Amino acid sequence: MDEHSIIYDINQDLIRKSYEIVTMDGFSMLRGADLLFACIAYLEKASLVTLDNDFRQVSHYISVINLNESREAPKYRDSFEMRQVP
Repeated sequence: MDEHSIIYDINQDLIRKSYEIVTMDGFSMLRGADLLFACIAYLEKASLVTLDNDFRQVSHYISVINLNESREAPKYRDSFEMRQVP
């Protein structure tokens, strides 16, 4: 943990913020920690970096960087280059 880290409490506040998200197409198919990570990425407008292919179903709502595509070469870097603001 450092000064840039955020700890998310799994509490009523997060549940209230996520209530409508979990009913959205794709999110409703996720379970457990996957659903929590996807909701937090959505709320924070953050990229979700993963090796889990199940997040494809929410990739039209959140930025998913699938590291499976980078096992031979660091293709994930292209995702960051596309997001740079001029």
